[in-house]
Amino acid sequence: MQPEFPDDVQICVRCKILFLRQASGCSGESPLVCPVGEFTARHGMVSVDQRELYTDSIIQLAGDFTVVHRSLVLKDGAGVLACADIVPESPSANQTFPSMSSFNSYDFRQRVASVVQVSMWRVTVLPDSLVATANRACQQVDYVISGNVSMELLKSVKTSEKMGVFRESDSCSRSAALHPLRVKQLFDTAMSPKITVELLRQLRQAMRNCKYFSEPIQAYIIPSGDAHQSEYIAPCDCRREFICGFNGSAGTAIVTEQHAAMWTDGRYFLQANQQMDNNWTLMKMGLKETPSQEDWLISILPENSKVGVDPWIIAADQWKNMSKALVSAGHSLVAVQENLIDAVWMDRPERPSTQLRTLGLDYTGVAWQDKITALRAKMTERKITWFVVTALDEIAWLFNLRGADIDYNPVFFSYTIVGMNTIRLFVDLKRLADPAVRSHLQLDSPSKPELSIQTFPYESVYTELQAVCAALGPKDKIWICDKASCALMQVIPKAHRTPIPYTPLCLAKAFKNATEIQGMKTAHIKDAVALCELFAWLEKEIPQGTVTEISAADKAEEFRSQQKDFVGLSFPTISSVGPNGAIIHYRPLPETNRTLSLNEVYLIDSGAQYIDGTTDVTRTMHFGTPSAFEKECFTYVLKGHIAVSAAVFPNGTK
Repeated sequence: MQPEFPDDVQICVRCKILFLRQASGCSGESPLVCPVGEFTARHGMVSVDQRELYTDSIIQLAGDFTVVHRSLVLKDGAGVLACADIVPESPSANQTFPSMSSFNSYDFRQRVASVVQVSMWRVTVLPDSLVATANRACQQVDYVISGNVSMELLKSVKTSEKMGVFRESDSCSRSAALHPLRVKQLFDTAMSPKITVELLRQLRQAMRNCKYFSEPIQAYIIPSGDAHQSEYIAPCDCRREFICGFNGSAGTAIVTEQHAAMWTDGRYFLQANQQMDNNWTLMKMGLKETPSQEDWLISILPENSKVGVDPWIIAADQWKNMSKALVSAGHSLVAVQENLIDAVWMDRPERPSTQLRTLGLDYTGVAWQDKITALRAKMTERKITWFVVTALDEIAWLFNLRGADIDYNPVFFSYTIVGMNTIRLFVDLKRLADPAVRSHLQLDSPSKPELSIQTFPYESVYTELQAVCAALGPKDKIWICDKASCALMQVIPKAHRTPIPYTPLCLAKAFKNATEIQGMKTAHIKDAVALCELFAWLEKEIPQGTVTEISAADKAEEFRSQQKDFVGLSFPTISSVGPNGAIIHYRPLPETNRTLSLNEVYLIDSGAQYIDGTTDVTRTMHFGTPSAFEKECFTYVLKGHIAVSAAVFPNGTK
């Protein structure tokens, strides 16, 4: 007999989910299915096979948070009442192609649409579906086409000449066995808001387990960054998102035996409220009544508590401040070497290792050898013997290399230790097999002994730094950024440690040479051309009532992709009209997707990565006649920007 459910879950019954006695389904081996239909809200309810289906006007079928290829699980306490995998009613397929350094979703969709003879907006690449095959020589991506399409045409996509770099080769057909990461991406049970009862139980169990620390810990801190303190991170480092559901770029979660809280700033209050369940307390930073992390911990912890954190993902300066506050209240901050989130994250993605790209003098203006020489001159000036580089953008700049390990950021996972006569690069060594990269770095034939690069596995930086420190002379000093990981900072003895807030590479990177300045100008000119084409297109199409926030963002990417040396977007496009324009960091999704009109203000904040430069451009437009109130608001904002840009700040202002 089927259990009774309240009205808010009747969608499950109408989707004809099969009810289970136990959670044996919802897996790649034995999926149950709940079909969903059109991938656009513009047509409302539709019928693909002569029966009612659910569309984007009811549940989210497209975008980063699509329910497609996820699982719906209904629980009664600890028991599972019902479980089903959600699959598209519309035709879906996958494409396997030779691995590339950067996957261009727009180009892929455009090519598929050309083959199957449909409009590009009908092709949806499923979020997080890009994975490597078992031998990493090829990649595979899932996509869906809304509405009816010829199955013959759909089958022809794999080998069509129109697919270009995405065409399936014989070697990729043979190696199409998926990487284990695939399991998570196709059968992830996470919904929004994320249900975290079980995860928190497992984490608290790990906090009590002496396998991870010699004594039980009473609180555990989960920062949002990675081992390089990057603002934007790879999926494998999204630990805070995994444990609480919130996926904004800034925030820190703390879990105790009885409480779970997450601190973030005003950009993300609304988003965090929507993405976290009621097991979590949102701490709104910047509000007078919101306690600091230290004050909150001191107020709720029992005496002599131990607060744990992964020393690799907390910055050294943050560790210092947190430790000082806790010690003064009788507690202690302890380093837990094995990350406790990783211990409960069974299907954690692997660390990306994309192909490296070299940049020649036409783009950089200065060879990496000359940058090393200039760096050593700074080190000599300050009597520094060694310099440990941990920031990914600084390493990419130093060696004139680019990667694609983190979305929208042309960086690659690595460390560097520079001495007066040696250079040590820590990176996935498989990336250095490319002849172009080996030649660029002169790995086989260095021009001078002091410019010879020694390469080590990415994971060996800790032991190599220990070896360097063991051989230090009495007066030797090591430079390291004070925002580097606590783990690396503490390897260096205090007597030899010289922490600095801004490294010489950070400062040198900010001072652009003539070639870089010209590259920036060229990139902005190309970007301006693309935006002019976009605005002309909008002016023509908006009166027809067919342009939405999503289609406008897609069009902006299309025009940019036609420019020379286009690599990809520099961040997800913020395309917003009317009231959506007031939402900080708004990103259009199918359920919020508004149609542009002649009666509302349109804001687009967008940018691109070109080989010669990066752009970030915000424009506020009106394609009709703005009201007096709209003019007044726009003028106040403009005056504010002018006042801030003209203000003279006293030295030391932060």
